[in-house]
Amino acid sequence: MKTDAAAIQAFNTVLIKNINISNKLSLLQKVDQLFKMGDSHNCKQKELHHQFKKQQSMTDLSEEKPKIYVKAVVLIFSVLLSTLFGALLFAQNLKEIGKKKEIFNIFLFAIFWNTLLLKILGMIIPNPLVVYGITNTVGGLLLIFPFWNYYLSEIVGFDKRTIWLPLIFFIVLVGGFTAFLLLYHHR
Repeated sequence: MKTDAAAIQAFNTVLIKNINISNKLSLLQKVDQLFKMGDSHNCKQKELHHQFKKQQSMTDLSEEKPKIYVKAVVLIFSVLLSTLFGALLFAQNLKEIGKKKEIFNIFLFAIFWNTLLLKILGMIIPNPLVVYGITNTVGGLLLIFPFWNYYLSEIVGFDKRTIWLPLIFFIVLVGGFTAFLLLYHHR
């Protein structure tokens, strides 16, 4: 009887750690009933286990983790393409967590940042490639640090969103631009 009580207690502990608070009381009451029933606990334990699995599958469905682009992806695509493209990926993250109202602010920042910094640095630095690199790198860093901390800091658990779509877009864009330059250069 003592080992059966220990097994039920262990099951109880696992059960409490894996369910939400509203269901804990009813399940605790059922586990307590198992202690009082003694020998007939095997059937009740199976019933309780079945109910637990059913509730766990229901909570697993309702608590899906958001799929977001990680900081490194936002930064890399900001540097390679532009701050505006990094803002697009960041906006996808905001959309995924339900902060659609903040998307406008991110795009406003990216447009303002690119326009202002490209003009200012263009007057100071004669090389447009360096100006473009500085603008995009600093813009990407701003997206992944202050903006990320302000808008996405509450996200603890998430799934990484795959980078295939942005990567394909990048390859098509760079490939198309390269093909255009090669064809234009040969004329």
